[in-house]
Amino acid sequence: GRLLSPAAGAPPVSKLMVPLPEDSPLVVRTYPGRALALSRDGKHIVYATSGAFLDSRLRLRRLDETSIQVVSGSENARGPFLSPDGEWIGFFDGTEAALKKVHVRGGRAITLARGFANASWMLGEWCDDGTIVFDTWNGGLRTVPGDGGEVRVLTQPKEEWHLDPQPLPGPCRVLFFSYRDEGEAIEAISIKDGAR
Repeated sequence: GRLLSPAAGAPPVSKLMVPLPEDSPLVVRTYPGRALALSRDGKHIVYATSGAFLDSRLRLRRLDETSIQVVSGSENARGPFLSPDGEWIGFFDGTEAALKKVHVRGGRAITLARGFANASWMLGEWCDDGTIVFDTWNGGLRTVPGDGGEVRVLTQPKEEWHLDPQPLPGPCRVLFFSYRDEGEAIEAISIKDGAR
């Protein structure tokens, strides 16, 4: 076979080490769940702190700065994820059983949806069109507009679990992990019409 050379103009590989302060360590045991998110533009890292510490707010590191900031309004946050423009942090509040968002500069958190008993374990992501898609840990995938509104059922599994949605670029189509006793699969679904 022949060796393929990298495409012209391919972005260079970046390597990064972010030392964390002792008073705000990263949550290590997150399965199921997620403790850290990187913005699409590579400018922000946001992470959840360990529940062993009294201050359970999210931490944000702008990669053009050296300090780590506490994100006000993100108390009891788990499963952080960032909006496509990197300006908003979505997260799940296990205490209030809610999906919320807060600006990267902090402030008052905005509740987008409530009533999720498994909020501490849920995962969400933002589509390019502003829709948030999230799993409910054992009840299928749901969507909600990024500005709040009606929660819509995307999948209603019967004997399997639909977890960890990952939007594809462009019109909102989502890859997700489908787990059942007979095996696992990666499936794709359209947010617009539910086509799989």
